[in-house]
Amino acid sequence: MKTETPTVLFFPSITYFAMPMALLAMAVNLRHLAALAGWDGALFQPVMAYGLLALLLLSVFYFQHLAGRGRETLVREWCHPFQLSFFPLMSISWFFTAYFAAVDLPQYPWLGRGLFWGVLVWHGLLNLFLINRWLFDHQLTLDHLRPTWFILLSGDFIAVLTGREILGHEAAWMWLFFSAALFMWFMFATLLLYRLIFVTPIEEQYRPSLFIFLAPPSLASVAAHELFATPWHLSVWGPYAFASFMLGVWIISGRRFLRNGISMTSWSYIFPLAAYGLANQYLYESTHQPLFLWVALAVLGGMVLLAGLITGWLMRVAIENIRSKFA
Repeated sequence: MKTETPTVLFFPSITYFAMPMALLAMAVNLRHLAALAGWDGALFQPVMAYGLLALLLLSVFYFQHLAGRGRETLVREWCHPFQLSFFPLMSISWFFTAYFAAVDLPQYPWLGRGLFWGVLVWHGLLNLFLINRWLFDHQLTLDHLRPTWFILLSGDFIAVLTGREILGHEAAWMWLFFSAALFMWFMFATLLLYRLIFVTPIEEQYRPSLFIFLAPPSLASVAAHELFATPWHLSVWGPYAFASFMLGVWIISGRRFLRNGISMTSWSYIFPLAAYGLANQYLYESTHQPLFLWVALAVLGGMVLLAGLITGWLMRVAIENIRSKFA
């Protein structure tokens, strides 16, 4: 696999929040799988700590530049039709943070709940703003539709799942988020497939984002499983079947993804895989079919391998940048 060195590695960008989101999603996946398989309950903690550290550093660096000399560049991201779709990365990362605060710090119940409600309000407003922008932007064309639009919908399903865990009960707003996200996922997936097949394929540098196809249907399957309290529902199996089909397509197309090599965009692989693995874990938990457990284990192995490769690349590039500054 080739590697790609960015021009400015650590300049803050909303797109870099794909890193903590991927790591925290992987930690949630590993936490649930460890409980399911009877493994050591602390296995997920190093991954969680890695993700939280990345989120903290990126958040501090990002908002420091937003209040300082980098403000103009960061504001342009908010106005850009492509980079705008990345802003839910931040809210999803903080949803996961609220989840870990609630389940791992039960002595401070206000911490996880307070953080969750704050992020939920922000993400709800983000839904309204982004859909409004997409509806009334006259310069928007079908070529602007990309897999990154699915990040917003993934956040809606994550709001439902983390909300059930943190609050301990079902609420009407969960059905609102679930239903709206499921409908929008169906529409976006149909339009995006039409664009990719009949209009223009995705640009090579953004090819890893195609894996985000897996995230909304996988998370929708888990959310439906929890809301309907049964695995035997069309809303569980329909999205899961679509995610499984798309994963098969991407596996067959593996050589095309290998050509992209390792870069910061490679974090795009891990979050969807974590979501798909989690869907398999819930189906195994309900049906006791070993196939789902084997798939979940294979997905976990893939995520660990990818995270190791990306982290190694990141460390190497960071060392090279530091050496070049002092050379």
